[in-house]
Amino acid sequence: MIIGGMVQKDVAKTLEKSLRTIQRWWARYRRGQDLGHKVGAGRPKMITREAKIVISKSLGKIRQFTRKIAIKLKRKGYGISESTVHRYLKETIGATAYKRHKIPKLTEKQRENGLIFCIERENWNLDEWKRVLWSDESPYELFHPSPAKNDRVWSTDSSKIPLREVIKNPPK
Repeated sequence: MIIGGMVQKDVAKTLEKSLRTIQRWWARYRRGQDLGHKVGAGRPKMITREAKIVISKSLGKIRQFTRKIAIKLKRKGYGISESTVHRYLKETIGATAYKRHKIPKLTEKQRENGLIFCIERENWNLDEWKRVLWSDESPYELFHPSPAKNDRVWSTDSSKIPLREVIKNPPK
């Protein structure tokens, strides 16, 4: 374009590049240097084949957040940051961090008992329900709750995410 008589500023607008980039390209062309992509230019990739395998194996597993994967890789001797793991999962694999859906943590027997309880008392009136004493307020911890912030699952498909069972009342 410049050889054809176009001004560098107009070439920059046409190619949607900065003027400085066009000036560098023109200087390299006049010196007889290649304008193609430089092989090996830029910062070398920190992520190795083995690290990619470790990251790929974390897909679909619960509580495998990027910070935890990065720490695991650092212990194995790979100097990979949390942001590198995140970038590889998002851009290369195309995975997304999904929040797990909550479902009640009830056994089949508990479901049956609840249904039987409701069927037996289907026609009760208000006076009968006033005589019921609900005594489910014990202050002990049944299950250790996982922090909701870290309860994400990386996957390429949201239908492959395992459901998160939660108890009906708070854990304490």
